[in-house]
Amino acid sequence: MAAPLYSSEHALVLCRLAGYGPGLAFLYEKQRQYREVLQVAMSHRDLDGVIAACLSYGDARQGGDAQLWSDALHYLAGLEGDDALAALEELMGHLEEGAILPPLVVVQALAANPNLKVSLVKGFVGRALARDTADIERDREAVARLASETASMQAEVARLKTQPHPLELPVVHFMCGHSFNLRSLGENDRECPLCTADFKRVLEIRRNMRAGEVGARWS
Repeated sequence: MAAPLYSSEHALVLCRLAGYGPGLAFLYEKQRQYREVLQVAMSHRDLDGVIAACLSYGDARQGGDAQLWSDALHYLAGLEGDDALAALEELMGHLEEGAILPPLVVVQALAANPNLKVSLVKGFVGRALARDTADIERDREAVARLASETASMQAEVARLKTQPHPLELPVVHFMCGHSFNLRSLGENDRECPLCTADFKRVLEIRRNMRAGEVGARWS
């Protein structure tokens, strides 16, 4: 791609002098200065642009800046007018849908404007509490399910210890006293799977002791 036939810094200066918001937003976007893009929209009271900036550049997982959501929330919460209220409600819908900001942060931002409708704050808090209650209930169900599964496993272990079943033929008996069904052993039918690790450790210790004795004779 060919290099642009202009200086970005020079273009920024010209756009600032002319107060040309779209040009500033374009140049800041190219430089990945997403907070500046949002600032341009806020300085021109471009409420649609404020929300668009958050949606386009507010995902940190895609290289954006999650701080845009908080900045936009505080900005819209401090404005007056029906258009600002509509934009605030739209922004809060996105915040709730994506669980982007903690509910307490949202409530604190809304509390900064005493002129906001109580129903707006009340509705948000009610939905947040309902989600938290649902999460707690799901956690309780998960804990109860795990406890039930654990109890079943413990009962099965106890039953197997006290009521052993006869092994299916053919059976392999090892010198250590353990016995296994041949099918459960697979190809490793020469060593007891329960004792192999300990047996190998004993052999290794014996080899080391013999090696030490041989070394002592030649030293």
